[in-house]
Amino acid sequence: MHAKNFSATAAQLLQPEQMADMAMAHHATPTGFEPLDHVLDGGFLPEELVVVGGRPGVGKTISLIQWARHQAQQGQHVLLAHYEHSPLTVLVQLMLIEIGEFVTDVEVSSKARHDLADVVGGRRSWPDVVASNETVAEAHDLATQHAERIHLMKRESLRNGINGLRDAISAHGGIDVVMVDHL
Repeated sequence: MHAKNFSATAAQLLQPEQMADMAMAHHATPTGFEPLDHVLDGGFLPEELVVVGGRPGVGKTISLIQWARHQAQQGQHVLLAHYEHSPLTVLVQLMLIEIGEFVTDVEVSSKARHDLADVVGGRRSWPDVVASNETVAEAHDLATQHAERIHLMKRESLRNGINGLRDAISAHGGIDVVMVDHL
């Protein structure tokens, strides 16, 4: 590597004024989950790569969607890339998260979940479910308050790997956080 690829030497960065500037630029971004934020000393750090692993079905995807939602609620633009899930599936999961914020009645949330499953299964249309289920309609209204800041990347666009991500970031512009859900 050539010296031009480096911003400074370690000795230069260890100077007090440089350390202070770097510390100010690296404030943690909360995840929205208090216990996790506590363990992470406030949340994720800028430019940090976080890999979440686990067996299928343990909640990686839903956690990612919740984190994206929280970041969007804080005003950040999030690129959410899914290799396995369609944008519709992700939106339905987002609606279920919204419903979980205000519904305590199990029967009401079960009905909403059933109606949203009909949308994913192609048995009903999204407008029909929003019009006929007031819980889903309320969740829809809540989600639209921050949905403009969640950019969903189609799985077909991910065939180009990292280049596809770079292209999506360039196309959307102003992306603050990139989240990739892969397996």
